[in-house]
Amino acid sequence: MSWSLLPTLRLCTLTLTSSVVLLSSVMASDQPIPGPLGAIEAKAKGAKSHDPQAVRAYVDAILDQAHLSVAPESVRGRLAKAELKFHRKEHKTISEAEFVEACNRTAADFKLPDYARTSGAQVHVFRMMLGKMAPSTIGASGQSTDMTPAEAVFVALQLAGQKVFNPDYQVPPDQWVDSTRPKNNHAEPKESLPVSRLHQVPQGTTELLNLIAPDAPGNRSDRAEVEWVLHHVMDSLGISR
Repeated sequence: MSWSLLPTLRLCTLTLTSSVVLLSSVMASDQPIPGPLGAIEAKAKGAKSHDPQAVRAYVDAILDQAHLSVAPESVRGRLAKAELKFHRKEHKTISEAEFVEACNRTAADFKLPDYARTSGAQVHVFRMMLGKMAPSTIGASGQSTDMTPAEAVFVALQLAGQKVFNPDYQVPPDQWVDSTRPKNNHAEPKESLPVSRLHQVPQGTTELLNLIAPDAPGNRSDRAEVEWVLHHVMDSLGISR
């Protein structure tokens, strides 16, 4: 069985059992975003120095913001090494098409509903939304449809969280794109990236989590499982070991 988006969803379920986070939209702003995404953006700016310690701090911020503080050294070190290799022009970028293929292959394996899948249009628009608040994180490869290793993991974690907890994303991806992107302008989404707030669990969330990990509310992932899942996620995205 291949692994990509769904192990990430399952991992989020196992590590976020103490509260339910719903991501709801806010108005776009030119001001720096506060909170965890702001912290990631600050680290992304520092990583542009190509300093190994700055790159590692950037990777740590991505994983910690996704409630993956238990992610072991092998995962953090691997992603930091791949990101640093990219800075040195020794690691390939990950295209949106490759990202979509990895996600959808796993969704098909689990026979999940349409909204668990993604599309090139959804990933591109979603990255544009993220880019409004984290411009140093999104598009760091210098190519509009390609991602660095760290950006690919960041986008995967953010999109997975939306699909699990936000009912606005629990629709087929093309429907989400049509409702998000203005009819008269296919270049700019109408809303900025949602930010976190507490909310009642949507029905779609319960259904999806029952398909992925029905026993998750009573479980906690140990470090070995976290390590195994995250390495498979990175394998599916083509991130070097």
